[in-house]
Amino acid sequence: MNLDIFLSPLLVDAQKRKYDIYVVIDLFRATTAFCTAFNYGIKTILPFADMEEARAMKRQGYLIAGERNGDKLEGFDFGNSPFGFMDESLRGKSLAFTTTNGTKCIETVKGRGQVVIASYNNLSTVVDYLLAEGK
Repeated sequence: MNLDIFLSPLLVDAQKRKYDIYVVIDLFRATTAFCTAFNYGIKTILPFADMEEARAMKRQGYLIAGERNGDKLEGFDFGNSPFGFMDESLRGKSLAFTTTNGTKCIETVKGRGQVVIASYNNLSTVVDYLLAEGK
C-alpha cells in the first residue's frame, strides 16, 4: 500500500500517476463542512469548482453554499463554516457547494478513481475504510 500526499491540486496533475482512491482533505473548512452537513441530515452535496455552476443549482431546488478567499458568496444560503450546517431543519435537503480550494481539488480528481472526503470529523472512519480496502 502506497500513500502519496499532494498539498495542492496542481501537484496531482503534475504527478501523472493514477490512483485507485483519492482522499481529499481541505484542512481549512470545506471537507469539515461537508461532514457536518451530512451529520445533520443533508442528503446530497454536489461540489462545484465554478461558483456560477453552483449558483445555478438554486433553480433546481438546491441550497447553495460557497466562499471565495474565506468570504461567503453574495446571494448564497451559506458560507463554508461547519457551524452553518448544525441545523436539524436541513435534514433531507440537497446542497450545491463551491469553495476556493476544496471543491477545486475534488473537481481535479473526479473521474480518476474513487474519491473519499476526509476531515478531522471522520478521520478514523476514513482510515478504517482505506485499511479495509487495502488500497
